Amino acid sequence: MAMKPIHGIVILLFDTLRSDFQSINKCSRNNDLSSFKQLQNFTYPLKQIRCGSFPTIPMRTDLLTGTLSFLSRRWARPRTNDTIFTNILSEDDIKTFLVTDNYMMTNEELGGTFKNFFDETIEIRGTASDPWKETDSEYKPSNLKLRPTRNTDFQAQFLSNLKAWNQAGGPPWERLFDKAADLLMKLCKRKKEKFLLWVDCFSTHEPWIQQSDLKNLTPSEPIYPPYGDSRLYTNKQINSLKHQYCNRLSVVDTALNQFVESLSQASNSGVATMILSDHGFLLGEYGLVGKPKTPPVLPPLSDLVCRVSRHFESLLKTRKMLQPCDLTPHICDLFDVRFPVKTPIQKWPNRPQLIGRNSPEVTTLSVANQNGVGFIFRNLLNTEPRWHSWDSLEINKGWQEQSYTQVPSQVKRHKALSSLLKNKAWGSKFTSFLTNDDERVHDD
Repeated sequence: MAMKPIHGIVILLFDTLRSDFQSINKCSRNNDLSSFKQLQNFTYPLKQIRCGSFPTIPMRTDLLTGTLSFLSRRWARPRTNDTIFTNILSEDDIKTFLVTDNYMMTNEELGGTFKNFFDETIEIRGTASDPWKETDSEYKPSNLKLRPTRNTDFQAQFLSNLKAWNQAGGPPWERLFDKAADLLMKLCKRKKEKFLLWVDCFSTHEPWIQQSDLKNLTPSEPIYPPYGDSRLYTNKQINSLKHQYCNRLSVVDTALNQFVESLSQASNSGVATMILSDHGFLLGEYGLVGKPKTPPVLPPLSDLVCRVSRHFESLLKTRKMLQPCDLTPHICDLFDVRFPVKTPIQKWPNRPQLIGRNSPEVTTLSVANQNGVGFIFRNLLNTEPRWHSWDSLEINKGWQEQSYTQVPSQVKRHKALSSLLKNKAWGSKFTSFLTNDDERVHDD
């Protein structure tokens, strides 16, 4: 039975917000994250939700389309022939808005198409390696001090962007939430106009260096951390990254204040709230840093932050495993709008969840249920699938060294996996879906 229509829905999505972000915060006692805590006061956690398509753009495409998009394309951008829930809402006279500092979503130079699926979009420029400002000669790769970096061009672009933040009106996170708060207040006053407001914060994504940090950086302190083996880093560098991350969460939390105040008031007057992350960031766990492409998608990357307001209460009654694509029909339900669920996988209770990304260099597919996670390797490696219970995974031990068993039969029996596990050529099947328009991957 469809729920009674409401005035509006706010989706607040954070990039690289770890599901254990508050425990990570203990490394910096000055940060109390009061705005994040206030968000918790009027929302409830959905603890059984994990990532689907990975990482940044594929996850958002899952939510926009209600499907596991990585199974049919590489970088998994939304396409005009996809079933898009915001388009369905617009057809029903529900206004849709996107406010984002995630340049990969909207920058046409990088193939960003999300603004095509919203009635109005507000873009905030200057995060990470957004091709926003001309690279300052001071930050050209040849002039940068020696330190571990993911990409010298990305790092030079970020430093040039950072230098221009104040002239643009402040850091991206401040500009983002100022715009979002103003827009939310205006929308709440339009009592006769239903709306969906998607606020997408990329500022919790690395690099986390702030302007005030630059003059105190040691020559070896990471600015744009490379992804890969944690043995690339010293303990001091890992600790530096943790403090950078904590400090970024703290300033984002401060910028959130007015928006959260408005959202809290709106929540009491017919505005539903959904808070999501897309994945985490490995800070040395399992022998890795960042979001490496070749290893499996491990916690905390796979475990998502997901909190919803009381308007989504029916979701809290289910024990079914959830992924972002499962939330899409429920968003439409609140507006009493039907989203056409085409994928039978979404109707199976407690199904194994497929978590992955589709790219030739990706060697594994992760599969999770309530009991554990399995790693399924592409056939070219000639390696049998392996299974880890959640209790047996040791966070301080490299993933290759972990003890494992065979994938349980109840997981293998699910139709969602049978074609992959029985078909030894599933790796080549994935790569056959790649198309030229999905080849340009700028950041993640």
